[in-house]
Amino acid sequence: MSHVAEKRHTHLMGMACMATAAMLFPVKDSFMKMQDDRVPILLAVGLYFFIQACIAFTLITFKERRFYGNPFAGMKWLNLGRSLALAISMGLFFAGLRHVPLAVAFALFTIQGLFIVVLGYFILGEALRLRHILLIFMAICGVMLIIRPTELDATFLGSLFPLAAAAMFSLYIVLTRKLGKAQAPIYLLLQDGLIASSLMVSIYAITLFTSQQSLPVVIWDARIFIMPPTMAALIGSISSLMMIQAARLAPVGKLVPLTYLEFVSAALIGVFIFAEILDYLTMVGIAIIMTACISNAILNRSDDDNK
Repeated sequence: MSHVAEKRHTHLMGMACMATAAMLFPVKDSFMKMQDDRVPILLAVGLYFFIQACIAFTLITFKERRFYGNPFAGMKWLNLGRSLALAISMGLFFAGLRHVPLAVAFALFTIQGLFIVVLGYFILGEALRLRHILLIFMAICGVMLIIRPTELDATFLGSLFPLAAAAMFSLYIVLTRKLGKAQAPIYLLLQDGLIASSLMVSIYAITLFTSQQSLPVVIWDARIFIMPPTMAALIGSISSLMMIQAARLAPVGKLVPLTYLEFVSAALIGVFIFAEILDYLTMVGIAIIMTACISNAILNRSDDDNK
């Protein structure tokens, strides 16, 4: 096999990994959406991250062929900040899934790509061009069509969760980029899981103590409480590792457009599993958001090619 053919094959493998990961992410989130509303969201998210940490710990132990030591060794405040941003982001997103359709949640969350541009300008000193501002304005118009702030109902309030989650996730991405490649992704996955699970359980314990309430009976039912976060964590870990592998095999420019398969998967799951039917204005808003985000990805790829 020639060098060119081998390189093309490697890139195709990376693109296949990214496409599979993108299609699996909504499957992960669908398990969290299926969970009984009686289960406190903080406990559900805390369990999700704890299982993720256990999976990462197991993989590291097998990789190192020894019992892994202190996962926080050499940890910086930047590590803590990014892990907290991820915890808050996923907590908000999973909470939003209880109030809005899966496709809507993913469409609103997709805006994190544009948030990254803004945060990258302020935190990393990256370029913020006029087209970025225009695309952000375009995406905001799409958001307004979806959330319709004139209708102050549960759907509007629920839509704010994915939006806030997108903002926090963009902060997580920017802080990760600022951190650099000092640690392997699997070690960061372990740190994220431990910090996020500790945060969620601690917040829930504080709220439980201050409100003088008892633990809900539903958490003793393993099928209702444990099964959805467990399945979500397993699928999420597989998706994350496939995404990491994709980044190693193919250039970012070829991978970014494939990440929008998340929305295709989310829309199909929403229709066929949750029977979610979107109205006309919502679909127009989603189309505007997706156009803005895909345009941003394509234009950024062109910038990278011209360097």
